Amino acid sequence: MLVEGKEGDSLYADSYVVVARTAPSGALSIAGFIDHRNAEAVAGALIAELNSDGTGSADGHRPDGDLHVDLRGLEFVDVAGIRRIVRVADSAPEKRRLVLHGLPPTIRRVMSIVGWADHPKLVIDEASP
Repeated sequence: MLVEGKEGDSLYADSYVVVARTAPSGALSIAGFIDHRNAEAVAGALIAELNSDGTGSADGHRPDGDLHVDLRGLEFVDVAGIRRIVRVADSAPEKRRLVLHGLPPTIRRVMSIVGWADHPKLVIDEASP
């Protein structure tokens, strides 16, 4: 179910994954499992945030306009999920990027091997959001 709300509220949740706004940073967080069953819905929540105007205090944007996503709670993501994350970056408006924090090392490696880590609108940041 896709729901909109204030900081700390879920943007998307199912029995496998939760996409939520975090306080106080305003970044988004993804916790759980992303696979072929929910990758499209998770991507939809991220795309909606990327396409927002970025002026609200409770959205995932920073002053630079980028959308920051904390993935430290991500336990599993399959190739369909990784592909959808890259496509979210593809859809980023001009001068905005998708910044991934806490990407698990195995997923970072897969993205590097297939060349997705070099995407111009996708940043893999080891620091916390």
